[in-house]
Amino acid sequence: MSVNFEILKSLGYEPSFFPNNILTMEKQKLIEAEVAAGDGIFVLGFPMNLAGAQRNYVIVREGIIARISEMLEGASNTFMIDSFVFPGNSGGPVVLRPEILAIQGTKSHSNASLIGVVTSYRPYTDVAISPQASRARVLFEENSGLADVLPMNFVEEAIQSSRKSRGLADVDTTSSIPARDAK
Repeated sequence: MSVNFEILKSLGYEPSFFPNNILTMEKQKLIEAEVAAGDGIFVLGFPMNLAGAQRNYVIVREGIIARISEMLEGASNTFMIDSFVFPGNSGGPVVLRPEILAIQGTKSHSNASLIGVVTSYRPYTDVAISPQASRARVLFEENSGLADVLPMNFVEEAIQSSRKSRGLADVDTTSSIPARDAK
């Protein structure tokens, strides 16, 4: 199955993608590039279903990688970012931000690369205890600013697994990973 970009363009869409063999980083590439906590990122999406007045222009938020060592070492399937994400960001791309400068002992990155997709944000919860009843009476939940991200190698595996379960032949998905909803 392929995407007909001409039809999309004729309908007013501006399709765009991250070429997997050039602008994406799976786990091994993240290790080789020495991507680390503190590296800058951009998160793209449509939080809270916000879209432009004329068309669906993506909302871009910046942030940093909060914790990635566990995923790189194989102890976790996800890594954590520090960037406010909300419902509507799930499945949205997380892009490594190119930067000239780096903290001493870390590496700078000269290219923007797709490094994963948002799976969920981490809520912060607090409980109000009634002094009379000594029980929890109200639960407060706030956005902590932390979110989990699925790295690209798991996205690739999910695509291949889905194709296989539908009886479709394996396809080289390295040529087009969608970058954003265009309309």
